[in-house]
Amino acid sequence: MPLKRFSQIEDFYSQLALKLGLIFSKFLLPIQPSTMNLSDPILLQDFKNGEKHAVDAFYSLYKKPVLRFILSMVKDPFESEGIFHEVFLKIFRKRCELESSDRVQSYIFTITKNEVIDYFKRLKRDRERLESFYKNRIEDSTGEEMAAEEMIFQRLESAVDTLPYQRKKVLELS
Repeated sequence: MPLKRFSQIEDFYSQLALKLGLIFSKFLLPIQPSTMNLSDPILLQDFKNGEKHAVDAFYSLYKKPVLRFILSMVKDPFESEGIFHEVFLKIFRKRCELESSDRVQSYIFTITKNEVIDYFKRLKRDRERLESFYKNRIEDSTGEEMAAEEMIFQRLESAVDTLPYQRKKVLELS
């Protein structure tokens, strides 16, 4: 269901861009993303050189499939978008390592898979740290501390019991 919503949102923004006159941007790009193919060695070389038109075309070509791949594993559109941007940054930083245009797609999806695995490792590590913190917190509280807290709660309850009915109700409701 989130994938369908993502497509609807993306379609909405595409239509909005056309209505706002951004359709003329096609005259600014020598290569259109919709017709772009990374098997074109010139385009791949332009991407490796960091040419804006090639980077834009590359981004447009791979955004949907990579986001869908990430979303299928992560199930959270917000986190998927963040992972996608990390993937794209990593690809952009390592763009000089791209050798052959026929291996680009497998390279991209390998990086994507590794980023998703790293994301789940971070989640697991964070959860373990949180559990450890709470476990240590419980273990650190001594019997004396627990008895003192219990005594404070008893005093508080007895003080509340001495209040008139109306004030007691107000306190309980707040």
